[in-house]
Parts: sequence; structure tokens; C-alpha cells
Amino acid sequence: MFDNLRELSDDSALFPESEELEDETADVEEPARRSLWPLLVALVIIPVLIGALVFAMWWLRSPRAEAQFLQTLDGATAILDEIDSMPDPNAALQRLPAAQEFLDKARAMRPDDPRLDAVENRYQQLSDRVEQVEPLYGVVPMWDFNQEGQSLARVVVGGDSLYVLDKGKNEVYRLIMSSLGDSAQPAEQPTVVKKGQQVGDHVVSDLLDMAWVGPGPFCANILGDLGADIIKIHEPDPERRGGLVRYALPDIPTFPGLRNCRIMGLDLKSEEGRSSFYELAETADVLIESFRPGVMKRLKVDYKAIKKINPGIVYASVTSYGQDGPYRDVPGHDINYISLGGLLGLTGACGGEPVIPGTLIADLAAGGMSAAIGILGALMAREKTGRGQFVDVSITDGVVALMSMWINPHLSYGIGYQRGDTMFTGRYAWYNVYETKEGKHISVGAFEPWFYANLCQLLGREDFVEHQFDEGEKRDEILRYFKKTFLAKTRDEWVEILRQKDTCVAPVYSIEEMVSDPQLLARGIIGEMPHPVLGRVKQVGSMLKLSESPFQVRNWSMRFGQHTEEILRELGCGKSRIKALREAGVIS
Repeated sequence: MFDNLRELSDDSALFPESEELEDETADVEEPARRSLWPLLVALVIIPVLIGALVFAMWWLRSPRAEAQFLQTLDGATAILDEIDSMPDPNAALQRLPAAQEFLDKARAMRPDDPRLDAVENRYQQLSDRVEQVEPLYGVVPMWDFNQEGQSLARVVVGGDSLYVLDKGKNEVYRLIMSSLGDSAQPAEQPTVVKKGQQVGDHVVSDLLDMAWVGPGPFCANILGDLGADIIKIHEPDPERRGGLVRYALPDIPTFPGLRNCRIMGLDLKSEEGRSSFYELAETADVLIESFRPGVMKRLKVDYKAIKKINPGIVYASVTSYGQDGPYRDVPGHDINYISLGGLLGLTGACGGEPVIPGTLIADLAAGGMSAAIGILGALMAREKTGRGQFVDVSITDGVVALMSMWINPHLSYGIGYQRGDTMFTGRYAWYNVYETKEGKHISVGAFEPWFYANLCQLLGREDFVEHQFDEGEKRDEILRYFKKTFLAKTRDEWVEILRQKDTCVAPVYSIEEMVSDPQLLARGIIGEMPHPVLGRVKQVGSMLKLSESPFQVRNWSMRFGQHTEEILRELGCGKSRIKALREAGVIS
């Protein structure tokens, strides 16, 4: 009030006591002002703040704010869908910043919304995939995630084609690309190919191989040569533990490695290792293992556990004596299986000691081949039923099956057999092995009467023809004559003479001689194969010749853990995650 009066006039004479009054009122005004502030705050400022807060909460919860947030989130999702469908990683990489811009806006709106977290997780997964694409043997692995981060499809680029494995429909789509790079475009409509069929440069059936010794590797090698995409899994740093597994990949400069497979080191005793293994098993067609019964269950990767993840898997367990019976937990090796199966007892000269065969018949034939047959049979059954199954392979059972030509007559007629004294182990002269002039040997297998007749004619004793199955002195006479006669010439001379007619003879080769035989070279069972380091290497090829899907070498594995990181990247692991797993000893 006093200030307003002063503004009306500058003449202090009208108010002779103004200075005194100003001093007095100043002392009264200041406390009055201080006393009014709490009232002002209570009556004005606090209601304004509460109103603003209420308005903000209303705005955030309003349909309009929700719609704006969802619109921003949808924008990010649409770009991620676009990235997910791009066959060219370079083009996908250029679209990542646009998705990040939408995610930043959404984060500013609702930083704690769980829906945003899900989209950001998918962004990170796709980002890792795009940034880590690396070519290997003509194949470029890409991403395989849907919006929820679940693994649904595998995309690979090989040669001139883009392959998409639809894990839900169990089919493969092949796109012929006009070129690979920024301008890559589909040149024709997709062709549906059943899973397990070889397409172009890439094979789309997966086989997890846990067996590193004996029949398992031989089985996997057969299936790999037939086109299976094999991942061999070993424990981290197997060289430190020792055992036969360390000889699978010897550190020798000229050793080419293992063909048609990839190798990774994974610790199945750890939660992280099992988690990665489960992801691999989720889409695998076949799993092979050769541990003693119960080991896989302790590792939580037995058939029941894997079947829950992948009901279509064919799970083969190759063991010494099978999953049941009194010997199920007894360890053994090839020599033990052929002993128990009766093969070793019949092998050797009459009256002599049992002779160990020159190869691992039980492991390779009775175990490895049997497992391959069982697996292929289970895969054929799955084509009809849609379900996988457990394949229980006993190596000893396989040996017994190989001996059935002797066992069944014994079971039916009570016939007994002695070592070196059966029709096909040296009892008769026409099915035997003979030493030749220079100390080498020749084999004779003239079982059929016409072959035997030709043999007797070429040896100068046609009078023996009618006595092929004679016993006693005549049998011994023929045998003595054959032994004496074959000592007169060299092995190769006899082969040349006796092959003038059909007599069923062959030279007994050493390994050094065998690898140069013209028949084996012509068939390609011994032949040269391309190698990424050694150029070309000589190896035993595939024993199976298929007209529509011929044998080919797709890759080589030369060291333990060679493909661990590559396989983990295909599962969606980023560099930091792989580094952490390696430092923790989960992978190698």
C-alpha cells in the first residue's frame, strides 16, 4: 500500500513523516510475507503438482499413449521382420540402425515395459547373427529366430542356392539365386525338398555323433558319406584325459583328418553345455552314442530326455552287450565280442590256436554297420509314423548274427563245428589258402562244381573233379597235391594262369599291394580326394555307389574343437557369450 502511494507523487512535503512510516512498516511486512508462504504453497503449488502428476498418470495410461507406444514397437518389429527375411547380410546390417531408432523412442516412453524387452532381445539376436556371418566351405550360416526368439528355421547359402530348413514342417525350401551379394534375388520359385535329402552343396539332415571309438565313428562315416551333416561332439580338451579318443585326430602333418563332419568341444556336465546340446538335439534327425548304459542318463541327455525336446529323433546307443542282460555293465573290446559270439573260436588252422582276425570285425561290421542299418530303418519308419525311436545296438548281438550260418544248424540239428574244419575254413582243398614259390599266398574259393572243374583242369588233375566232397584219404590226397603244386610258381603267375577260366582265385595282398590294385582304383574305393590344406589326399572312399546321390567329400575336420564357434553362432551365440563359455571351460 505504501509503495503504491509513493508512486502517485514525488513531493515528499505532502508526506512529511513518510520515511519514518516506511521504516516502521518494513519491520511489520517481512514477517507477514514469511507467514504467507506456507499458506501459498498449501493452497496453490501443491495442488498444481498433484494435478500435473494425475494428468501424467492419466496420459500414460490413456488409450492414446498405449497406441503411440505400440505403434513405435510395431515399427521396430516390422524392421526386424524385414531383416529376418533378408538373404543378404550386408543389406540386413544397413537396416539395423532404423530398428534401433524405434527401440530408443519406445524406451523413452515406457522404459520398464516387458514387451519392449522381448523386442530388444530379438534385435540383439539378429544383430549378432548379421555381424558374424562368415563363409565356410561355400556355406554361409544365418539366423533362425521368430519374434519370441524361438529357433524355427535355419537359413544357409551354398553355391548358387539359398536353403531354408523349416523345422516345423520338416521340409527344406531351395531358392536358386541369380547372384550372391547386395543384388541377390530369387531366380525361380522355391522347390520343396524333404529333410534328409542332399540339395546342392549343403546337406540338410543333422546327426549328432557322441561316439569316438570303435563302431560309432564307422557308422557315422557311412552315414556322412551318404549325405548326413554330422556334428561330432567331444568333451573339452580330450587330449588331456588320454584314452583312445586322442588318436582320432593325431598331430601328424600328413593326416588329413575326418571327412564330412564338423567337430565341437562341449561339456555336457555343465548347465550351459547341456543347454547348447539341447538346442542341437531339437532339430537333429539322429543321435549316436556308445557310452556304457546309464552314462547318458546321468548327463541328462538320454533318450527320454531328448525325446521330450524332439519326438522325431532316432537315438542309437551302441554298446558292448546291449541295454539289458547280466553283461550290460561289463566293459569290452572287439576281441571280447568275437570271443563271446563264437567267431574267434572257429578262426584259425585245424588243431591250432584261435587266430585274431586282421580287422575289427565286431566293431566295424557287427557294430558300426548294424547301427547304420538300424538308423536307416528307423528313419524309414519315421516317414510313415512321424515318430522317432530308440535303436539298441549290441555289438555282441551283431557277431552272433554274423555267425548264424553255423549257429542255426547247431540249434536245429545239433551239429558241432571245429576250428579250421568247416567247409569255408580249410576243410577242403577247393576253399583254402596256399603258399606260392616266393613265399606269398593265393586264395582259392572254387565252391561251385563248375568252378572246381575248371580249377582241376588248369592244375592238370581232371580226375579230381568227381571227388570234390570226398572225405578221408581222398580229401587229404587232393589237399596235399594242391599245396605241392602251388609251390611251383609265383603267386602272380598262378593268378594269370587260373584266371584263364572261371576258378574264383585272388592274390593275398599286403596293404601296400592292395592300394594299387587296378580294380579298386577303377571303382574309386581307393582314390584321391580334394583337401583344403594338403591339396589332394588318397583315402578309402565310400563302399556304397548310389546313382542319384553319389559320394562326395564336403569338408574335413583336422583338430578337436575346430567348428565349436561356428556351430554356436548358428545357435545364436554372440562373441561375448562364446568368450564367456570358453573361459568357463564349457567349450573348447
